[in-house]
Amino acid sequence: MLPSTFTSTVKHRPLRPYVIGKLARVLAIFGVTHVFVYYDDDPYFDSHALGRYIVKVLKYAVTPPWLKKKAFPKSTTDRWFGLIPPLQIEAHEKESIGGWSWGVVGGRLYPLYKGRPVNPLRIKRDPYIGFWAEYIPEKLDRAIKQVKKRMGALHIIGTSKYGRSIWDAAVKEKIYDFSSQGVVVVFGGPHRGIFEMSGKPSDLFDLVVNVYPHQRTRTIRTEEAVALTLEALSMVWQV
Repeated sequence: MLPSTFTSTVKHRPLRPYVIGKLARVLAIFGVTHVFVYYDDDPYFDSHALGRYIVKVLKYAVTPPWLKKKAFPKSTTDRWFGLIPPLQIEAHEKESIGGWSWGVVGGRLYPLYKGRPVNPLRIKRDPYIGFWAEYIPEKLDRAIKQVKKRMGALHIIGTSKYGRSIWDAAVKEKIYDFSSQGVVVVFGGPHRGIFEMSGKPSDLFDLVVNVYPHQRTRTIRTEEAVALTLEALSMVWQV
């Protein structure tokens, strides 16, 4: 789960799709299956518009090359979409993997199983066809509740510099068992962390972790936090 303000600090307009595209690469590298962008209020931007744009770029990135023109007519994109790096996942090289593929239904991208549209929430890590991106126009507390209701029994892990060391949590909380049951990782925004956004973090998160407690910079940007967190979790789950 990412905030709609994810790109609000990127002042140069052409860089936004590139930054989101690099994020898409990180998500694909670690086999993320779902990306939920939640509403984070910002007095200087139309944060709803920013959130929808993030989802649009992520969907463009995950769309196979042969479907891009069909799913995204030229009038719906801009010239900066050319800066989005290709994902280079197996689903972009084969039209079907284990019966799973992507298709355009009613002008929108949709996951297919044996040629038929399926609920996007059914996408799994194996076989991996990429991720499903969706915008939830709700603030963090309500967005988390929506995701839990729709995705089922999941572990919710928050990320914050005020959280406990992920390596300490790996031992004491046994988070290496979490992956088999499903995990949602929640990231804060560039201006506010999850503690500032949520009323009672203890009611929302099963665990709040700091993946790099010895950071040498004042802040860790959201795109950096995503990469560091997914790498740390993948190392924990491989032990």
